[in-house]
Amino acid sequence: MTAIYTYRWLALLMVYAALVAFAHLIVLPSAAYTTRPELIGTALLFDLMVWPLLTFYWLIARPQRWSTGRLALLAAGLARLAMAWLPSLPVPGWALMWGVLEGLVLGGLAFRLRTIIRTYRLLRRTQDAEIAWQGALAAVAGERLARLVLAEGETIYYALLNWRSEPSFPANTTPLTTHRESGQLALLWGLLGISCIELMAVHVLLLHWLPSAAVWVTLLSGYGCLLLLAVINTIRVRPSYLTLDALHLRLDLRWWAVIPRHHLADVTPISDKQPGALNAALLTAPNLLITFNEPIQLTGLYGIRKTVTQLTLFVDDRGAVLRNITNQ
Repeated sequence: MTAIYTYRWLALLMVYAALVAFAHLIVLPSAAYTTRPELIGTALLFDLMVWPLLTFYWLIARPQRWSTGRLALLAAGLARLAMAWLPSLPVPGWALMWGVLEGLVLGGLAFRLRTIIRTYRLLRRTQDAEIAWQGALAAVAGERLARLVLAEGETIYYALLNWRSEPSFPANTTPLTTHRESGQLALLWGLLGISCIELMAVHVLLLHWLPSAAVWVTLLSGYGCLLLLAVINTIRVRPSYLTLDALHLRLDLRWWAVIPRHHLADVTPISDKQPGALNAALLTAPNLLITFNEPIQLTGLYGIRKTVTQLTLFVDDRGAVLRNITNQ
């Protein structure tokens, strides 16, 4: 099933949910619900849980081959929605059914957490932490959801929890740091300061002119500042590096890839951007052009993919990088 086809069905399901919510708003205050709450409550529960779950399974989960555990999570979410929408639902056995469903979901989550940890430890023996985490999450939740969860986790971790760490790369490798000679960290800190000032000013203006949008715009802008803070930290603690076998490209949160050495066709010193090449230098002019002998796929934030044959970037010690690649 194509992504466009899936999104169309998701849009139709959202329209269905909106229509169901509107119908419930009409039915709940009516006299009919007061006189026959068990019958009408059961029908409302069927609308909120059974029809959406069956429709989602037939149109999306079945073609995409979703696991039973993921469907159980969806059913638990729908049940929680029903409890919030109809807190005093007079349906026989409802409380028992919800308790059993919640127990099954918690048991499934515990089992999946164990699988995630085991897979991560296995992959971590030969891979970077980010690649190991993505592989472990993908084994349980699928590739798309794993990339989304990993992106959010990395943003929070590097923005708020990782400031005391030293630069991380294996021993006996050549690091490709970018911040010591470029001044990009100072520029990014300045950009972050300006963004925070603008955030406060926009929030004050929106509170006066458009209060309903002030909270959402502030949350969105605040997330942008958090993302920028994570980029600043990853530049420092997670540089790219060269091993005997591969170039481990880690361009803050924007791009990463593990590129075997035999795919490096040419590495050339430059002093400016190159037409046709992906410019991976951040807030500075690139000084190195890497040409690959076949298209290379880079992975970005939220799983964005980009295929390139040439890449430009800035490195602090260009001479050491050139010597390392030339001598191999």
